[in-house]
Amino acid sequence: MYAQQVTLHEKNALSNKSVNQKPFCPRTNAIKCLNELIPNELILNLQSNNHAIVLMLDANQMLTRCFHKNSVKPYSIEWLRLERGMDDPFIQTMMTRPNSTTHYPNRDIDYVLTYGVPISSMSTVVPNYPAHSDHLGTVFDINLYLFFSSTLSDLHLASPRFLTSGNEKSVSTYIKYMTEQFKNHEILERVQFLLDLSEANHMLPLC
Repeated sequence: MYAQQVTLHEKNALSNKSVNQKPFCPRTNAIKCLNELIPNELILNLQSNNHAIVLMLDANQMLTRCFHKNSVKPYSIEWLRLERGMDDPFIQTMMTRPNSTTHYPNRDIDYVLTYGVPISSMSTVVPNYPAHSDHLGTVFDINLYLFFSSTLSDLHLASPRFLTSGNEKSVSTYIKYMTEQFKNHEILERVQFLLDLSEANHMLPLC
């Protein structure tokens, strides 16, 4: 988005056959465009129709840089959140922003802003080396019960059903195929691993 704003600014200057001397900040202009252009066609329209919204972006701006003394800086990421009436799930669930959303300390620059989405938990994940990005992954859980405003059905086992066929060739081909799938994908070994892991976790003391 930063590069896009630079390109648009340069094209506008060339089309006017003059160099625009006004102070120009691509990052500020990108947030301004998110507020003025996209909401009129998308965000405000979605909000008016009671749609849920998840806005994820690398803002390259820490929350502490969004304030000037006791006021919010215009066209900062926090200003955009307030203008659109969106929530920051990090603050909602953890009461604070993470120290960093990148591989480097004190660099909290990535955001997930929501509207009408009940987030139950939020976190970042450890770097996955060798990673192609310096950003950490962000994960969050949505409370589906609240999100869909519905009751949950009780878990139950379906009645067992047998697959039958009078075509011996078809049965033989099917059994051969399934046997190969179980072998190639190590299905039994993986199921046993999950079972052992489940039993081991069940034995752990509750904290």
